[in-house]
Amino acid sequence: MATANGDVPEAPTGLHIYTSATPSGYRATILLAELGLPYTLQTVDVSKGEHLQESYAEIHPSQLTPALVDHEEGGLRVFESGAVLQYVCDCKCPPGSAAAATAAQLLPPASEPRRRGPVLAWLSWMTSTYYAAARRFFAPLVRGAPATPETTRYAAQALRGQLEVLEAQLKSTGAYVAGDAYSLADIACLPYVLGTAVSLGIDTKEEMPALYGWIQRLLERPAVRKGLYTPAPWPGLQPGAEAEEGVRGMRKHLVGMGLEDLPVEAPRIVVPPPEDD
Repeated sequence: MATANGDVPEAPTGLHIYTSATPSGYRATILLAELGLPYTLQTVDVSKGEHLQESYAEIHPSQLTPALVDHEEGGLRVFESGAVLQYVCDCKCPPGSAAAATAAQLLPPASEPRRRGPVLAWLSWMTSTYYAAARRFFAPLVRGAPATPETTRYAAQALRGQLEVLEAQLKSTGAYVAGDAYSLADIACLPYVLGTAVSLGIDTKEEMPALYGWIQRLLERPAVRKGLYTPAPWPGLQPGAEAEEGVRGMRKHLVGMGLEDLPVEAPRIVVPPPEDD
């Protein structure tokens, strides 16, 4: 198709990431920042319903984010955050490159099942078991799904229970989700854990110290902070009084939905903005 001035635009090249400022979306941008791979970013604003456009269904059949189009492979589509993470690590890091070395640490090769197995297990746990609990809790808050005080309390308890599973795992490993090394499992877990802890008013430093230490270790990584600010940060994690007031308002809303004991003034986790490249 020619442009208005008659020029024929160049065909798209490389990796094209369709994502949004959501926990699932942050997984992809954190990984790409860790690997230092070039990519084209296409922001999909779910608050404006851009993910519901018919054209986006050609990218992701369920019209969710993130999704990836690999133009080096003839426009191959890869969707669902867990699949995107694995595909990029397994298929898009040139052998012998720094990205390949990092990818092998984040997702150990199949020749190392004792290292790879736990990473895949906890990655799947987060994208299935934990996500199901998070969806039940957040759907009434974000999408206006029907809820009663009883169902809200049940969903909150179930979601906190999954955080306690992760707390126990981190106490066991002493460092990271899948063992003693940072991996895709940590990248998959962090965005949802941050949103859960802030929303439920959990003071992780006091109530879940292993989780607190893990969060602090991850937030020290420049790529993690960069990924959490791409394409834009979740307002509840930003520094400043405006973000503080926004979190307070959200928690008050949850109190009104049935969580009478939710600590509205509990400390929240703040993600410092990334340093300029």
